[in-house]
Amino acid sequence: MQKDFHYGVIKILSLYTGFSEEESEIIAYASQYVDDATLYRPFSVEGNIPVFYSRFSNKKFDPICTAHKGLQFLSDFRRAVQEKVYLSFHFLPPEPWRNQKNYSYRVRPGSEMAQILIFWAGAKLKAQWNTENLIRLGIALHTFADTWAHQNFSGTHNHFDNDIEHIEIWKDNHWVKIKPYKQLFYNFFPDIGHAEAYDFPDLPFLKWRYVRDRDKELIIRDNTAIFLKATEEIFKILCNIKNCNRSWLEIEEKLRNVFNIQRSSKNIFAPLRLYFPQIKLNYDAEAWLHQCFKFQRFRHFPKLRAVFQGDTKWILFHKVAYEQRLFVLDKIKLL
Repeated sequence: MQKDFHYGVIKILSLYTGFSEEESEIIAYASQYVDDATLYRPFSVEGNIPVFYSRFSNKKFDPICTAHKGLQFLSDFRRAVQEKVYLSFHFLPPEPWRNQKNYSYRVRPGSEMAQILIFWAGAKLKAQWNTENLIRLGIALHTFADTWAHQNFSGTHNHFDNDIEHIEIWKDNHWVKIKPYKQLFYNFFPDIGHAEAYDFPDLPFLKWRYVRDRDKELIIRDNTAIFLKATEEIFKILCNIKNCNRSWLEIEEKLRNVFNIQRSSKNIFAPLRLYFPQIKLNYDAEAWLHQCFKFQRFRHFPKLRAVFQGDTKWILFHKVAYEQRLFVLDKIKLL
């Protein structure tokens, strides 16, 4: 899923189920920022940060990397990276480790482990309604949503789970094979997550199919139906937290239409703005960072020192992301 879902749809659902504009923005921003938190180098901090965070000590802040982009993918082959990034945030194993003989890491939509994670985040928020726990809910919702988009893949380097062939797209009422050079190109990607499927699992308007190499099973994916079901489940989660009495049917058809519209990265929010013009959708991946710190930068990495500006949302994101990582890794079988 992309930011039109993780930010846009999550904000719309939050507002419709009774969260305030400010609360909805925090939940939605945290949800999307899971895909954008790529900083991984500790940096020096000047100023007093009013948040206890175990990875902030001796004026050094050690951020949590929840996503890999660019050359970072070279480290994806490391087991620790697969555990800390992919299994913890994007490819949640379907159930806790209970000494099963055959433990699967292959993602299942709305799985037992996904429900456990959501219950944890929701209970924390109900117990203490604050910014930190709104952020916690947003991060958990990202992981929950990804169990729908990333179903049948795993966050491990695993040929058995992730090697696919013969991708075809439903177009003009028939199946169309992707270009041979594209199929060859995708096959060169490592068998981690849905790398060999490129971004096909994350596009809401796409109907496609592929052959799973390990057993030659044909898998047909109607992303619109999958995304709509994920959205309904998240609507129920948010309704339960807010005790709202609104019906899913109020927005189901609008969202179905939104998911059916093809869009590019340049106008990714256009379908949502068409059907929900009253809702403000403005996501800046560096907004929280700049509200939190003013620092000298070199090629997008903090260098020398950062001066604390007073806003703590970016810090709280990393604190809570670290807690979710520990929560998940404590319950699954490590690689």
